[in-house]
Amino acid sequence: YTSIDCLVVIENVILNKQAIHSVAWHHEGKQFICSHSDGTLTIWNVKSPGKPAQTITPHGKQPKDGKKPEPCKPILKVEYKTTRAGDPFMILSGGLSYDTVGRRPCLTVMHGKSTAVLEMDYPIVDFLTLCETPYPNEEPMEDLEEDSMQESKNLEQ
Repeated sequence: YTSIDCLVVIENVILNKQAIHSVAWHHEGKQFICSHSDGTLTIWNVKSPGKPAQTITPHGKQPKDGKKPEPCKPILKVEYKTTRAGDPFMILSGGLSYDTVGRRPCLTVMHGKSTAVLEMDYPIVDFLTLCETPYPNEEPMEDLEEDSMQESKNLEQ
């Protein structure tokens, strides 16, 4: 992708009119996700920068009449982690609905259709997700060692 492609996408993200709190890139550089001040996440494709590919309000109540969900508290940070097979993980802080008075700070982990909310005792300043390998398409070392041991056994037979 050229820098012009990225600039067009960034321009459209800015024109989205919601303050951006964080951005996380897909490992292949084809998509990125933004967290916004109204509690939404927008996923953008670099190849089609005109509008978001998807807009999600993780903790917004979905009205039955098809209208937009109610605004929520800002999502302060989002991370976008892909897996070898299946849906990516989205990990975010903040974004609860305004009617959750007295609720503790939380991290939300979304994977496919499942969502887990992890409540914390103290405010979340930042978070970091650690993966088994920094390269999304690489097998972990244990798997590689097991594969090579199996191949050795097959050669001996």
